[in-house]
Amino acid sequence: MVTNSAGSATSAAAALTINDLRLQIMPGGSALLRFNAIANKTYRIEYTDSLSAGSWQTLQTIAAGPTRQIDVVDTPPGDTRFYRLRTP
Repeated sequence: MVTNSAGSATSAAAALTINDLRLQIMPGGSALLRFNAIANKTYRIEYTDSLSAGSWQTLQTIAAGPTRQIDVVDTPPGDTRFYRLRTP
């Protein structure tokens, strides 16, 4: 059941899967992003340089495939960058 100021809603049980996106700063300032992809799921890694800007850009799209570890390297232009992992 979910409840907010507009009322309540009840539905069947739902499963929530959290994918673990890990970040490692490499020598020279590059960022290594690593996660375990679930079979037959497409993923998109997005970034923004400012959370107040509200505009996320696609860094890389990972096509559906077998269960596997994904590594993506990014070289940010400055000192601050935020990342998120999405399944479109």
